[in-house]
Amino acid sequence: MQPTITPEAATLNFFFFLHEGATDNAQAYWLPRQITAENEASIAAVANTLHGYDVRNPKAIFTPLSATPTPNTDEGASVLVTVTVELRSGAGDWQPTAPVLQAQMVSTSIGWRVRDFTILVAVKKRGDY
Repeated sequence: MQPTITPEAATLNFFFFLHEGATDNAQAYWLPRQITAENEASIAAVANTLHGYDVRNPKAIFTPLSATPTPNTDEGASVLVTVTVELRSGAGDWQPTAPVLQAQMVSTSIGWRVRDFTILVAVKKRGDY
């Protein structure tokens, strides 16, 4: 766990909760009062996809997004954060470093929070290939 003072740290925490299958904790990184049933289903699906993989060398890089102020909220800057990792399933070989997750993160009074995310690669578990 890392402090959520940077978008990279918050996104890595979100990713690690997904990886560990801790969907309630992953949902806590969502913008307050803005998570939908569809978002919850996406979080559960991605957590299921990532569960069972070993992860190493995680990195997160952010790209600033154009300012789109949301009235009557404490939302600030928005960034796009891409998480890259090496993955392996069971005793299989490590897959090369690849972008795995991309999240739109928003600065709030309680730290950086997820507005939306996408899984970027169709990872395969051992036996699927």
